Amino acid sequence: MIKLKVHWSFWLITLLGVLWSALGVMNYLMQIMNPEFVASFPDLQRSVIENRPDWATAGFAVSVFLGSLLLLFKKSISFYFLLLSLLGTIVVVVHVLQVAAVTNGFEVPQLSMMAGMPFIVSSILVWYSKLAQKRGWL
Repeated sequence: MIKLKVHWSFWLITLLGVLWSALGVMNYLMQIMNPEFVASFPDLQRSVIENRPDWATAGFAVSVFLGSLLLLFKKSISFYFLLLSLLGTIVVVVHVLQVAAVTNGFEVPQLSMMAGMPFIVSSILVWYSKLAQKRGWL
């Protein structure tokens, strides 16, 4: 397929995706390397972090970061990595909701940041990577 000149919004959205992913990876690394950092969180967030399997979060972080980087480098395979990260996000959201149900921690602001925002961002990146493919940018 012939790659066409991309719209300026492609660069903005992909750079924001890479930044979002990098912040998520940094947050994850801080959580596993600094117990005091986690101890400062509210009960619901700390419970989610302490009870989630590390492999699930690491796999999600790697796939979303790689997906965003591949999108930035205009690789069509980015769609599959971003789709994998969306599936990982769904697993994380289910985990957050389970922990919230057990701890009676259904606090809307915390849940929206822990579950809603990652799901929305992952969904947008998957959709946008497919759009970029259709437009011949990848």
